[in-house]
Amino acid sequence: LIVVIFLAFEFGEGAHTYDIAVTAHHRYGLEQMLGLVTVHDDSPFGLELPGTLVDVEHDDVHTQIKGSLLGAQTGTQTVIEEYQQAVLEEGDEILAESVTLTPQPQMSFTVENQHTGQIVAMIGGRGAKEVSRGFNRATDAARQPGSCFKVLAAFAPAIDSCGMTLATVYNDAPFNYYNGTPVSNWYGEEYKGLCNLRYGVYWSLNVVAVKTITQISPQLGYNYLQNFGIYTLVDSKLIGDMIYSDIGQPLALGGITDGVLNYELNAAYASIANGGVYIEPKMYTTVVDPEGNIILDATQPTVRQTVSPQTAYLLTSAMKDCVTIGTGTNARFPGMSIAGKTGTTSSSVNVWFAGYTPYYTATTWAGYDNNVHMNGSGETNTAKNIWFANTHMIVAKHIFCKINNTWHK
Repeated sequence: LIVVIFLAFEFGEGAHTYDIAVTAHHRYGLEQMLGLVTVHDDSPFGLELPGTLVDVEHDDVHTQIKGSLLGAQTGTQTVIEEYQQAVLEEGDEILAESVTLTPQPQMSFTVENQHTGQIVAMIGGRGAKEVSRGFNRATDAARQPGSCFKVLAAFAPAIDSCGMTLATVYNDAPFNYYNGTPVSNWYGEEYKGLCNLRYGVYWSLNVVAVKTITQISPQLGYNYLQNFGIYTLVDSKLIGDMIYSDIGQPLALGGITDGVLNYELNAAYASIANGGVYIEPKMYTTVVDPEGNIILDATQPTVRQTVSPQTAYLLTSAMKDCVTIGTGTNARFPGMSIAGKTGTTSSSVNVWFAGYTPYYTATTWAGYDNNVHMNGSGETNTAKNIWFANTHMIVAKHIFCKINNTWHK
């Protein structure tokens, strides 16, 4: 859980309001996540995760309270009381208290009919919907896309504009970025030697992707991403006293300044599923006033070509391998042809899967709102890897499978 606490205290000079973000872990199963399946405590997904440090800051005093919270309500109340004790002084009075609980880790999910651009399902986060126009992680949360960008920023433009094919070979061997930093592969310090682009796609090879975008130029990859409908990219942005740009080699691995929105990433993959034709995603067709006059009309969406039908076919072929024999095998379900790409950022802060069937395109994201690193040591590392490598994809698969089955009926 992430607990945001707002407390008002009465001091000699009047009331002051303080806020604190508390990170805690508790036991949960898939049934508490989306209510799709039942998972018992003795299953590998009924996890007991250790607590983390809770930072409490009040004036010039910084106190760390360690919470090991297995029960959401009871554990949260304990943290609140400890926080109160840390900041209250003799004579202080609590005027008001408001506690908001947000389940963690979070997720977002988008499903689109790639042939029409209509979004048929969307999940903006876990937990009960208690407010209108609340925070929607599928449309509002920009997150680093990781390896999901390899197809869009490197392999798609290489095949579509630079004469490469899935048989084009690169040497998966030590390679540095322009600044001298080594490019590391996600599976360790070893290298796989000569590999073609197909293998680079379904085994998600970092070195192959970076070498590809280096050869075709990061500018071309950036241009293709913009055409794919990724609108959060920046060519130049001043942050503090530094200028940041997404036009660079890290673009191939999803290393961008502001992140990507789930529904935009989904629409990009939907264009590949639609033979290279991008259709602007929409959640309505028309909106009319009480007299029947149309005030919003989405029946004529933006349509453009992102890649050729031939390129879309080749990318689909390689991403089918990703689901059948590569990094995305957890997304398979019987009786359906599926293509897709996994994405994971450093320390598993963000985990993605973007994929499609002949009927729908779906993208799922999982992670902590406050960017907690999911890598650790011992049992902590094991438990977190189980959650992020399997659970969110299984949930997504259940939703995706149900939607596809409904379509067939």
